[in-house]
Amino acid sequence: MSLHSTLIARATAALVLTAALGAAAACSAGAKEKYLTDGVTPDQAIVAAASQGDRAAVEELLADGVSPGVQKTDGTSPLMAAAEHGHLDTAQLLIDKGADINAIKPDGWMALIAAAQSGNVAVTRLLLDKGADANAATKEGFTALMAASQRGAEDVEALLDGGANANARTKDGWTALMSAAEKGRDRMATLLVQRGAKTDFRSAEKMTALEYAQRGNHTAVIEALRTATPAPAAKARARG
Repeated sequence: MSLHSTLIARATAALVLTAALGAAAACSAGAKEKYLTDGVTPDQAIVAAASQGDRAAVEELLADGVSPGVQKTDGTSPLMAAAEHGHLDTAQLLIDKGADINAIKPDGWMALIAAAQSGNVAVTRLLLDKGADANAATKEGFTALMAASQRGAEDVEALLDGGANANARTKDGWTALMSAAEKGRDRMATLLVQRGAKTDFRSAEKMTALEYAQRGNHTAVIEALRTATPAPAAKARARG
């Protein structure tokens, strides 16, 4: 290759690289813009970006000075939004930047309950690992464990391992075991009983978990409640 051709090739490569870097920078710099439309404030935008798992936009808004712990007028924080929709990377970013893991809405709703309600096990585990209160409850007494018991055993196990009280009750007497029984979740019901959940509690309807399972004709849960027994450690806790 001649010197002239070599110089042209190098110049072309440099232009291509410059254009690529410029495009990437422009794309990155504009990530937040689609959330800042029609009078939307930066505080509102970061919650919207978090709900979409748009880490780049969240990073830009944080860099602009938006607080990671900001809450909308209804109390929703970016972390709550990320947790509800299962965006692990965005949740991690917000926590790393100082978001309050245990921030609550006026009704007591928080990120951990949102993650459990949506069945986002990875986010649930992250929040617990970072110090989320496994027994935090809404004003009505609804806990993350009750939410998780309607869904997957992994969520339930993570919460119980994180210190969640298997016998917490709402103001209406509702328990996590009733949640599992009503929804026909036999694996969750078995796990809860093994971990110390009491089967004789009654709700405001004067019904036990077994009776909720019977009402729903959930035969697997009925069998689980009749045969499952607490593990030795759970029995010891109950006696204590």
